[in-house]
Amino acid sequence: MARTREWLYAWLLLLPAAALLALFTHYPAVANLWHSLYSTPKAARPPKFIGLDNYRALIDDPIFWQALVNNFWYALGTIPISIVGYGAAPLPGAGATPTTWSAPRSSSCLTLPAS
Repeated sequence: MARTREWLYAWLLLLPAAALLALFTHYPAVANLWHSLYSTPKAARPPKFIGLDNYRALIDDPIFWQALVNNFWYALGTIPISIVGYGAAPLPGAGATPTTWSAPRSSSCLTLPAS
């Protein structure tokens, strides 16, 4: 009986976090996927089911592939800097702590003029 009560208490504590996670992350992702299967509605025309045509158009678009490559290089440059910056910042006696802490934030601004 005590084990069941602890189990129920644990799930009741997790329920608000799980509900918020589903509401703000899972629902938008599923809704976005669902809406991508329809055409864009116009003023007098409701959305029409077009299936995977939007994705076919995306694959044929050279700008999409260039954007994908740009995002890959951006992630390749900023993620390691973030890992080093956030990992080195709490080290005691690190003289460059303010620099390493702010590097992940400033690196994303530095790449904007280059694109």
